[in-house]
Amino acid sequence: MIVTSVDEKRATDLHVRGEGWSSTRLLVRGDGLDYSLNDTYVDEGVEMRLHYKNHVETNYCVSGAGEVVDLATGQVHAIGPGSVYTLDKHDEHIVRAGKGGLHFVCVFTPPLEGHETHGSDGSYPAADAMEEGRQAPSAAPGSSTLSRVDHAVIYAGAGLDSAVEQFTRLGFHLTPRGHHSMGSSNHLAIFESDYFELLGVEPQNVARFGDGWNHPLGLSGLVFKTADARALWRELSARGVPLEGDAPAAFNRPVDLPDGHRETARFRTVRLAADSVPNGRVFFCEQITPELVWRPEWQRHPNGATGILEYAVATRDPSSLASVLDSAVGPDLVKPVDGGLQLQLGPTRVVLLTPEEIAVRYGVPARDVSGGIPRPVALTVRVSSLDAVRGVVQRARIIGVREVDGRLVVPAAGAAGVVLGFAQA
Repeated sequence: MIVTSVDEKRATDLHVRGEGWSSTRLLVRGDGLDYSLNDTYVDEGVEMRLHYKNHVETNYCVSGAGEVVDLATGQVHAIGPGSVYTLDKHDEHIVRAGKGGLHFVCVFTPPLEGHETHGSDGSYPAADAMEEGRQAPSAAPGSSTLSRVDHAVIYAGAGLDSAVEQFTRLGFHLTPRGHHSMGSSNHLAIFESDYFELLGVEPQNVARFGDGWNHPLGLSGLVFKTADARALWRELSARGVPLEGDAPAAFNRPVDLPDGHRETARFRTVRLAADSVPNGRVFFCEQITPELVWRPEWQRHPNGATGILEYAVATRDPSSLASVLDSAVGPDLVKPVDGGLQLQLGPTRVVLLTPEEIAVRYGVPARDVSGGIPRPVALTVRVSSLDAVRGVVQRARIIGVREVDGRLVVPAAGAAGVVLGFAQA
């Protein structure tokens, strides 16, 4: 379910103004629907010549008075509250707003991207043209292959403020707080081609978000890249891979940029079925606006972090989850290692290990690894220099840090419930 409001969207870049009109884009292409929905005002006395060559538009007049002129026939139609007109033949027309202006609810098919303004011919550009015109920075991996990790999720629940404090002390330069359309909030630690997300919920949004994550606190999400969530959904469904829901999910969040400008980051996700992934979730993410994620000013960290090296799951039955992952991102990526199984996904390895093996790798007591349940527990971040990390943790006086086989490890108590490693690579 998508729930939004005019007031919410007006505070974002989906509130678009033109000469004599304004439009709040309530639903857009990034929401994954076959149409978009606008709340639009035309100012009193304004006359607009329009020709939606690339879209079919239906308008419902909420209030005001005016007229619409069909330029093919010259026929003039009076418009008032309750009037509806549809440009089913891409009709060229004129809208004239009378006393008090006109207030419309507008539906466009195919859906608008959300930032369109009228061209000189009175049309909006086709969606494909908008997509081709978007320039993503070279660091943004929006078109990478499936066998890559996009990001990892660390769930902090109501403790998001505390998690931010801990990871900032550990030398991560986190993005400003973002707020998803579904009610959750987050901060990101952006690296060269991936990132980790601190996900939580603010007190005023608890009722709205509900049990939207519904997993234990700590490391609980593994996310792969996809360039096209809808095509991926069709592909995985055809292969019999169990998926959650009936279609890709779509959501967004406003992004406040360093120059004070606000944009909207948009995503589509395909999630593997919940009952196939214990105590966490695995999904694919299409970054529709990667240029709003991989930004140079957010990729520089005092601890020298450059990427995710390892995502570790503690389990007594590595083969069960491995078969699910292999069916989704494989085939034939799963390899045996000491104490379990491993998938090498580009620069990141996903390891499915017994609690005892994770305890050995990270130098922590086995009883503290997973709480006796199968779940993700440890994350290792690649850094350019361990000396930089040592300096950060010493200055911050982080308690319990140890070094194990070239890996500097922060205990879960100091990293929002995640056993956090740093390794030079």
